[in-house]
Amino acid sequence: MPPLAAPRQRRWRVLRMFYTYIIKSKTTERYYIGSTQNLEERLIRHNSGLTKSIKNRGPFKLIYNERYNTRQEAYRRERQIKRYKGGNAFKQLLEKTGSRDTEVAKRGSL
Repeated sequence: MPPLAAPRQRRWRVLRMFYTYIIKSKTTERYYIGSTQNLEERLIRHNSGLTKSIKNRGPFKLIYNERYNTRQEAYRRERQIKRYKGGNAFKQLLEKTGSRDTEVAKRGSL
């Protein structure tokens, strides 16, 4: 009698998403742009002072985010937004959020 074949294992591809985000400091009123795989965890790290580059500038509020399939796409978008931070394109991006932060951006307080 031939040996039994091992059952096929299904390989579920874990869908990983990457995010580009804009946060705003509630104390300094400044915007910060980044990318991450776990948006919720990243915001917690920012607000806990565990992010070296913006330590002691929180608390932060999430203003805007976009979702991407790859880390490279999210990072490219992060770099693009950083290039036009403070300009009209950045202000238009904030307008998409529908938040009150749009008024701040229109006054030029970036």
